[in-house]
Amino acid sequence: MHLRDIEKKFTARFDAQDRWIGALRNDSNDQRHLLSLEINSSNRKLHTQITAATIDQIDMQREVKELNAKVDAISMNLERVKRDVEATKEAIRHQLFEFQSQAQANQNILHAQLSEPVDYIHGADKKGESSSRVPQQPSNVQIGDRAVRPPTFAQRVDMAQRRIVETVLDADSNRESLERQAAAERDRERRRREARMLKRRRRF
Repeated sequence: MHLRDIEKKFTARFDAQDRWIGALRNDSNDQRHLLSLEINSSNRKLHTQITAATIDQIDMQREVKELNAKVDAISMNLERVKRDVEATKEAIRHQLFEFQSQAQANQNILHAQLSEPVDYIHGADKKGESSSRVPQQPSNVQIGDRAVRPPTFAQRVDMAQRRIVETVLDADSNRESLERQAAAERDRERRRREARMLKRRRRF
């Protein structure tokens, strides 16, 4: 009986030890499985973060390229606007010079046209003082086979007045044309400034 009791005790101890070892093995397997799951989850998170960082870097590079392209386009537009402004200034200076030259020429023509009837009047007054009161009719001028009567004083004054009016109208027309061109250029420059301001607002 005593040996059987000892055998039972040892058998019970061995069974308890086997159960403890089995439980320890199961717990170790569970820990290993949980650790593997955590490692896989960490790897997935790390991979996701790396992918997101790569995408952000690609997006940033694309935005930098787009910004550089916009800066280059703005620089080109500014250079084009500068060239247009310089060309417009040169054209306006040329037009003003032509207008001044035309105005001076018109003034010279006007002076000559006014001098002609004035000289004629002064000459007629001097002739009237030395001649009789009856005015002499201008002699006919022979042109070809027919005689052409030169224009009378009234006709010459009328022609001079018409030439003066035409000269003044031409000068006014030239001035109005230059004013329209200058106004159109100011309007184009205003639209350019508004377009640049709109681009800046859209950019920010």
